Amino acid sequence: MLGDVPLDGFTTLYSFWAALAGYEGPKWDRLKTKADEDEVLSLRDDMGRTVLHWASEDNLRTKLAEVIAARSAGRVPDVKNKDGFTPLLVAARRGLEGVGLALLAAGADKEAKDKYGDTPLLLAVRGGHEALALALVAVGADKEAKNKAGDTPLRLATVYGHRALALALLEAGADKEAKHCTGDTPLHLAVGSGREAVALALVAAGADKEAKNIHGSTPLLLAQIQGHEALALALLAAGADKDAKNDDGQTPMLLAQEMGHTALAAMLTQAGANR
Repeated sequence: MLGDVPLDGFTTLYSFWAALAGYEGPKWDRLKTKADEDEVLSLRDDMGRTVLHWASEDNLRTKLAEVIAARSAGRVPDVKNKDGFTPLLVAARRGLEGVGLALLAAGADKEAKDKYGDTPLLLAVRGGHEALALALVAVGADKEAKNKAGDTPLRLATVYGHRALALALLEAGADKEAKHCTGDTPLHLAVGSGREAVALALVAAGADKEAKNIHGSTPLLLAQIQGHEALALALLAAGADKDAKNDDGQTPMLLAQEMGHTALAAMLTQAGANR
């Protein structure tokens, strides 16, 4: 068992960390007790990092971080470095699944937030770190958590085109109609950014095709503005209102014509849209 490794087996590492953190003296050269180890775990360098922060910052230290986290089960300090990151937030940002799981098993806070309001799940999703993101969902991480920009995990999966993560979040019950301050739903975002695979997944999951943002635009209206033919066709096939109007009274046909999207205009004509 990792937790049964003798303390003095970590003397070299802890002595190194103490020196790196600016602590001197012979104490860490004769590390023998849990109290000694607890003290080392709480030492912070001039960047506010603990030994777990340091070990979680580099893929080459992954196994080391896993061992330290496992040894410190129930005693993991959720302290933040000067950038506002706990060790788990560091691991999530870098996509280190093994480190993340070890930290979670040791009692790390899965809802900790950095200075931008990002949780471990938000960071893992943004980076496309699928394995760690799914592990966080599996242990009950908040699927509706919002950062300071108003991003939810599903919104980030949509914006960055992470289809597999979007599907996993939807399957786990993430709100597919959650609106940003702009009134955009995940489907609006997927269509507006041309994330075809995610948009199709949202349509298949029953996302509201007639939802309107603060400008009164539906996803189909956005498809006309951006010229996304495949998405427009998919929305029409799914029954989207071909004559919906935005707050300026513009229909999909009018927008397609104004934007010079002749293929889209022809598609709408074939679908029976009003001119």
